[in-house]
Amino acid sequence: GDWSSRECVLTYSNLHFPRLVLDFPRCLEQEFPEEFPLVWEVVNQVIKETKGKSFPELERNSPGLKGFHWEAYLRCSAVRMARVLRALKKRQIVGGTLLDVGSYFGNFSLMLAKAGFQVVAIDSYKRYGRDLDFIVQLLKNEKIEVLDFQDIEEDWHQIASGRFDVVVCLGVIEHIPHTPRQI
Repeated sequence: GDWSSRECVLTYSNLHFPRLVLDFPRCLEQEFPEEFPLVWEVVNQVIKETKGKSFPELERNSPGLKGFHWEAYLRCSAVRMARVLRALKKRQIVGGTLLDVGSYFGNFSLMLAKAGFQVVAIDSYKRYGRDLDFIVQLLKNEKIEVLDFQDIEEDWHQIASGRFDVVVCLGVIEHIPHTPRQI
């Protein structure tokens, strides 16, 4: 598909199955009409910030990320973003202090801040050298507090108990080797 335009049309067909057309992001917009404008605005904001950036430390830490298509990753994350926003609204959680554990490129943190939450984002930003400094700055510019796992180490008590109304951990658990019990 062509990500340079607003949409991407994927077509799949073979002799045994009928033709399937996925019109993205229009299908997302149709399924999540209330959430989509904010989600797509934030996705495009983060994509704009990542354009032309290189990520040598990310690639050194995770060789599979060398040459990774970050724009496609961020656009596809819009599905998860819309689902999270809807799930919070469905539970009538529309504000409060929120901790985003594993904030990475900040798309969830940015979206949730723009949706009315006071957001604290935490990730291993220092581990990635200067690769994600621009994301940290973007988050701070949007009045999002940014913490680093390196600073709190194993002492989660540094994050005040009872401080948060909501804790989200999105796109993290699948990266934890062996067992997610600790998280």
